Amino acid sequence: MKDKDMIHTAPISGIAAYKNRYVATAGYDNRLILWDAQTHNAIAMGTHDHLVNQCAFSPCGTKLVSASSDYSARIWQLPEMRLQKVINFHQDDVLKADFSPSGEYIATCSYDCTLTVSDLDGNLVSRMVGHDNIIESFDWSHDSLTLTSVGMDGTVRTWDIKTGEQINIVSNGNTDIDAIAHISAKTKIVGDNEGYISLIREDGETKIKAHNSAVKKIAINKDASLFATTSYDGRLIIWELVGYDQLEKVNETELPKIAWPRSVAFLDDNTLVIGTFASSYLAWNPYTKQWMNSELIPSQSLNSIHIEGDDIYAIGDAGRTLKNGQDIGGPGSLCNFITRFKSRLVCGGQTATLYDAVTGEKLYDLDSPINCGVSFSSNDDTLLAVGTYSGNIFVFSENERFEYVTVIKAHSNAIKGISYDGTSLFGGCADGELSIIDPDKLAIVKVIHGAHDGILNDCSPFAHGFATISRDLHLGLWGNNDNTSKVKSRHTNSIKCVAASDDGLFIACGSYVGVVDIYSVADKKWIGLPKRPTHAGISSLCWSNKKNAFFASSYDGKYYQVDVTE
Repeated sequence: MKDKDMIHTAPISGIAAYKNRYVATAGYDNRLILWDAQTHNAIAMGTHDHLVNQCAFSPCGTKLVSASSDYSARIWQLPEMRLQKVINFHQDDVLKADFSPSGEYIATCSYDCTLTVSDLDGNLVSRMVGHDNIIESFDWSHDSLTLTSVGMDGTVRTWDIKTGEQINIVSNGNTDIDAIAHISAKTKIVGDNEGYISLIREDGETKIKAHNSAVKKIAINKDASLFATTSYDGRLIIWELVGYDQLEKVNETELPKIAWPRSVAFLDDNTLVIGTFASSYLAWNPYTKQWMNSELIPSQSLNSIHIEGDDIYAIGDAGRTLKNGQDIGGPGSLCNFITRFKSRLVCGGQTATLYDAVTGEKLYDLDSPINCGVSFSSNDDTLLAVGTYSGNIFVFSENERFEYVTVIKAHSNAIKGISYDGTSLFGGCADGELSIIDPDKLAIVKVIHGAHDGILNDCSPFAHGFATISRDLHLGLWGNNDNTSKVKSRHTNSIKCVAASDDGLFIACGSYVGVVDIYSVADKKWIGLPKRPTHAGISSLCWSNKKNAFFASSYDGKYYQVDVTE
């Protein structure tokens, strides 16, 4: 019997497998779960104080290491999941932790742009500094002597693990690189934000277009004869290295809507395991083409909230639209936003499809997953702008029928927020850039580079311009005539979302640890005490004129009223 409480209640961000015996999953519910690979039953569970991003087994299979947004990596004894050691060498979210092939060391990488190597007792061996932006991933060399890391600065860097010195650097231009693996002692493979995979060797590089969107993960089988790539184009592809530099597709499948492409691993040559937006993981047999695990419970997380008068609409991982807490329809796939566009509510998310949020009707297929959307006025008409992971903003109209108008190639990284103040469209990008767009000409007027020092997560109009928030824990206020200011927040963890009151004089910011803080524009200060309605993350904020208060949606599947109090 499965322990009904030993499941995930939020998306599974990381997955690892050990010799067809164990599967481990890392979740945004702060949970780390060990599963029996044969029965698919949960064996034991550990927790972090924040999101668990990835996990990895030791070569001997007796330990598990996890990486978390609580700034730590933790070592667990198996199978009881007894906590053995906490590794605290970073100043920001830890994205990945992994044992060396020799089993002697653990490496970590973080949003603080550094990597570390420690021994199993938690003693620091080396710290590697050099990346100019977030490090997305790394992989160990087969001999455990070097690490190779990749990230948002578009570089592939190799490091000596004993000294921390950089040995080599290869540039991929300005293209974000999310995935890396060693396919042999002398060959590395990386996957980038434009869908390319590259074989990197000492004497050169072979690059091919593998996917139509960002490559999020590369997994190698046990003898390195095969590797798998997953992408935000919704495809999983298995490849074989033929000869010295030729890649051939061995198998390919479309991922189920409930699968999350950022986590995949080989259980054995006949089975791959994939993380989901649900209670457990999926397994896929590439030879029978069968997907296994029919008992998934969709994640309860809410990702977006929209208010019209007395009515509160919300949507999340399950893709079901809630009106005042009641299910009224939806597409049934993960959605990141919901908003009004003329006579209908629209939504979109992981499948890169724009939907009617009530009927579930497909309105348009975009180039990559969708993060955000807003209605705006343009030449006496109302249009819809939708921001995608590719950095493109798609524009639509609806008069006699729903129609594509144009695409604005705004950024080279994901659009995280888009808003409209009656005069301009404002787009915020994951790399910290901002774009100001003329709503009549549908053209970029200005791009502000380096608007924030970390990932820009959201934007909103306020009384005197636009407000932005970021992982750098600052509120950006962008006014007319280039009057701008940065306000240090009282948040201690990354700020996820921002919204302003209807008059634009109060700005609310919500964090990944459930804290909402309110800034008074008139008084130029944070007011009252920070409020924490939930210990789960705040995903979205919206103002209610009826209640004269903010409402916050959360990853715990609920929404909360947050009053403005001095």
